Amino acid sequence: MKHYVYLHCRPDGSPFYVGKGVGKRAYAKYGRNNYWKAVVNKYGYYVEILDYFHTETEAHNREISLISTLKSSGFKLCNMTNGGEGTTGRVYTEETKRKIGIKSKGRIHNKGFNNPSNKLSKQNIIDIDNKIKLGIPSINIAKEYGISDATVAKIKYRRKQLYQDILT
Repeated sequence: MKHYVYLHCRPDGSPFYVGKGVGKRAYAKYGRNNYWKAVVNKYGYYVEILDYFHTETEAHNREISLISTLKSSGFKLCNMTNGGEGTTGRVYTEETKRKIGIKSKGRIHNKGFNNPSNKLSKQNIIDIDNKIKLGIPSINIAKEYGISDATVAKIKYRRKQLYQDILT
Protein backbone atom coordinates (compact mmCIF):
# COMPACT_ATOMS: atom_id res chain seq x y z
CA MET A 1 0.00 0.00 0.00
CA LYS A 2 2.19 2.82 -1.20
CA HIS A 3 -0.33 5.05 -3.00
CA TYR A 4 -2.56 7.36 -1.00
CA VAL A 5 -5.13 10.13 -1.28
CA TYR A 6 -4.72 13.21 0.86
CA LEU A 7 -6.34 16.53 1.71
CA HIS A 8 -4.79 19.91 2.33
CA CYS A 9 -6.96 21.78 4.80
CA ARG A 10 -7.07 25.31 6.19
CA PRO A 11 -6.51 25.56 9.96
CA ASP A 12 -10.31 25.75 10.38
CA GLY A 13 -10.55 22.24 8.87
CA SER A 14 -12.01 23.19 5.49
CA PRO A 15 -10.35 21.29 2.62
CA PHE A 16 -8.93 23.27 -0.28
CA TYR A 17 -6.98 20.62 -2.18
CA VAL A 18 -7.31 16.89 -2.90
CA GLY A 19 -4.29 14.97 -4.10
CA LYS A 20 -2.89 11.51 -4.63
CA GLY A 21 0.69 10.56 -4.15
CA VAL A 22 3.44 8.31 -2.89
CA GLY A 23 6.23 8.95 -0.43
CA LYS A 24 6.25 12.51 0.89
CA ARG A 25 4.22 14.12 -1.92
CA ALA A 26 1.41 15.18 0.42
CA TYR A 27 3.90 17.30 2.39
CA ALA A 28 5.73 18.82 -0.58
CA LYS A 29 5.21 22.48 -1.50
CA TYR A 30 6.81 22.24 -4.94
CA GLY A 31 4.79 21.62 -8.09
CA ARG A 32 1.70 23.43 -6.78
CA ASN A 33 -0.40 25.93 -8.73
CA ASN A 34 -0.56 29.64 -7.89
CA TYR A 35 -4.05 29.35 -6.39
CA TRP A 36 -2.81 26.68 -3.97
CA LYS A 37 0.16 28.89 -3.02
CA ALA A 38 -2.10 31.89 -2.38
CA VAL A 39 -4.35 29.88 -0.03
CA VAL A 40 -1.35 28.49 1.85
CA ASN A 41 0.26 31.94 2.15
CA LYS A 42 -2.95 33.46 3.47
CA TYR A 43 -4.19 30.73 5.82
CA GLY A 44 -1.54 28.06 6.26
CA TYR A 45 -2.51 24.39 6.04
CA TYR A 46 -2.23 20.91 7.42
CA VAL A 47 -2.15 17.53 5.69
CA GLU A 48 -4.62 14.74 6.22
CA ILE A 49 -3.92 11.33 4.64
CA LEU A 50 -7.33 9.77 3.94
CA ASP A 51 -6.75 6.36 2.34
CA TYR A 52 -3.96 4.04 1.22
CA PHE A 53 -4.17 1.91 -1.93
CA HIS A 54 -2.32 -0.98 -3.54
CA THR A 55 -2.50 0.56 -7.03
CA GLU A 56 -2.30 4.01 -8.50
CA THR A 57 -5.56 3.38 -10.36
CA GLU A 58 -7.42 2.85 -7.09
CA ALA A 59 -5.93 6.08 -5.68
CA HIS A 60 -6.76 7.88 -8.91
CA ASN A 61 -10.40 6.77 -8.77
CA ARG A 62 -10.72 7.81 -5.12
CA GLU A 63 -9.19 11.22 -5.88
CA ILE A 64 -11.67 11.82 -8.71
CA SER A 65 -14.58 10.75 -6.51
CA LEU A 66 -13.49 12.94 -3.60
CA ILE A 67 -12.94 16.03 -5.75
CA SER A 68 -16.40 15.58 -7.24
CA THR A 69 -18.03 15.10 -3.82
CA LEU A 70 -16.31 18.11 -2.24
CA LYS A 71 -17.04 20.41 -5.19
CA SER A 72 -20.71 19.40 -5.26
CA SER A 73 -20.84 20.03 -1.48
CA GLY A 74 -19.76 23.63 -2.09
CA PHE A 75 -16.06 23.48 -1.24
CA LYS A 76 -13.87 25.71 -3.41
CA LEU A 77 -10.85 23.59 -4.28
CA CYS A 78 -7.50 24.59 -5.75
CA ASN A 79 -7.47 21.50 -7.97
CA MET A 80 -7.17 22.54 -11.62
CA THR A 81 -8.59 19.24 -12.89
CA ASN A 82 -11.18 16.72 -11.81
CA GLY A 83 -8.37 14.43 -10.67
CA GLY A 84 -5.59 12.44 -12.22
CA GLU A 85 -2.51 13.26 -14.19
CA GLY A 86 -1.52 16.67 -15.52
CA THR A 87 -3.99 19.20 -16.84
CA THR A 88 -5.99 16.87 -19.11
CA GLY A 89 -9.29 17.74 -17.47
CA ARG A 90 -8.62 21.45 -17.00
CA VAL A 91 -11.50 23.65 -18.13
CA TYR A 92 -10.68 27.24 -19.08
CA THR A 93 -13.15 30.06 -18.57
CA GLU A 94 -14.06 32.18 -21.58
CA GLU A 95 -12.11 35.06 -20.01
CA THR A 96 -8.98 32.88 -19.68
CA LYS A 97 -9.34 31.70 -23.27
CA ARG A 98 -9.62 35.34 -24.39
CA LYS A 99 -6.47 36.31 -22.47
CA ILE A 100 -4.51 33.37 -23.90
CA GLY A 101 -5.64 34.35 -27.39
CA ILE A 102 -4.56 37.98 -26.93
CA LYS A 103 -1.20 36.96 -25.53
CA SER A 104 -0.62 34.53 -28.43
CA LYS A 105 -1.45 36.97 -31.24
CA GLY A 106 1.53 37.63 -33.45
CA ARG A 107 3.64 34.96 -31.80
CA ILE A 108 5.82 33.04 -34.20
CA HIS A 109 5.69 29.35 -33.48
CA ASN A 110 8.88 27.54 -34.37
CA LYS A 111 10.64 24.32 -33.54
CA GLY A 112 13.18 25.88 -31.20
CA PHE A 113 15.99 28.39 -30.83
CA ASN A 114 18.35 26.68 -33.22
CA ASN A 115 15.76 25.80 -35.83
CA PRO A 116 17.80 26.21 -39.03
CA SER A 117 14.73 27.05 -41.11
CA ASN A 118 14.40 30.22 -38.99
CA LYS A 119 17.97 31.33 -39.63
CA LEU A 120 19.34 29.90 -42.83
CA SER A 121 18.54 30.88 -46.38
CA LYS A 122 19.26 28.54 -49.26
CA GLN A 123 22.38 30.56 -50.01
CA ASN A 124 23.53 30.23 -46.36
CA ILE A 125 23.23 26.45 -46.62
CA ILE A 126 25.22 26.40 -49.86
CA ASP A 127 27.88 28.66 -48.27
CA ILE A 128 28.07 26.43 -45.19
CA ASP A 129 28.45 23.35 -47.37
CA ASN A 130 31.31 25.05 -49.26
CA LYS A 131 33.04 25.99 -45.97
CA ILE A 132 32.72 22.39 -44.79
CA LYS A 133 34.36 21.24 -48.04
CA LEU A 134 37.20 23.74 -47.45
CA GLY A 135 37.83 22.13 -44.06
CA ILE A 136 36.72 25.02 -41.86
CA PRO A 137 35.91 23.64 -38.36
CA SER A 138 32.21 23.12 -37.66
CA ILE A 139 32.40 25.14 -34.46
CA ASN A 140 33.59 28.20 -36.38
CA ILE A 141 30.87 27.80 -38.99
CA ALA A 142 28.23 27.39 -36.27
CA LYS A 143 29.34 30.59 -34.52
CA GLU A 144 29.42 32.56 -37.76
CA TYR A 145 25.82 31.63 -38.65
CA GLY A 146 24.43 31.50 -35.11
CA ILE A 147 23.50 27.82 -35.37
CA SER A 148 24.46 24.68 -33.48
CA ASP A 149 27.21 22.22 -34.32
CA ALA A 150 24.46 19.67 -34.84
CA THR A 151 22.93 21.79 -37.60
CA VAL A 152 26.32 22.04 -39.33
CA ALA A 153 26.65 18.26 -39.05
CA LYS A 154 23.20 17.76 -40.58
CA ILE A 155 24.22 19.90 -43.52
CA LYS A 156 27.55 18.07 -43.77
CA TYR A 157 25.96 14.65 -43.83
CA ARG A 158 22.81 15.80 -45.63
CA ARG A 159 20.54 14.12 -43.08
CA LYS A 160 17.63 16.42 -43.65
CA GLN A 161 15.61 16.38 -46.85
CA LEU A 162 15.62 20.19 -46.88
CA TYR A 163 19.41 20.22 -47.19
CA GLN A 164 19.45 17.39 -49.72
CA ASP A 165 17.05 19.30 -51.94
CA ILE A 166 19.12 22.48 -51.75
CA LEU A 167 22.55 20.90 -52.15
CA THR A 168 21.85 18.41 -54.94
